[in-house]
Amino acid sequence: MGFQQSDAEGRAVIEWLDEQDLILLNDGFPTRLNPTGLKSHIDLTAVNARIASASAWATVNDTMGSYHLPQQVTLHNYIAQGTDAQCSREHKFLLEKAK
Repeated sequence: MGFQQSDAEGRAVIEWLDEQDLILLNDGFPTRLNPTGLKSHIDLTAVNARIASASAWATVNDTMGSYHLPQQVTLHNYIAQGTDAQCSREHKFLLEKAK
């Protein structure tokens, strides 16, 4: 499952995730398939620790022409409370400005 070696960059990612209170959802399934058949786990999906236990992660078996497998996150039975509910109301996205 995954890459078996640790290096400074990997440890820095783990440290940053901890500082941000994020949890990786990846379950060890490869997220990238190259033409030679080599599989890798280079794409990561992280969620806030408050919703991690209510989150399910999976890859979609359709690369849509890419070497990367799309990742799907499902949120089960989660009710936002307190700061979670406030955050969902406070964040607005200006989609018309997206390019």
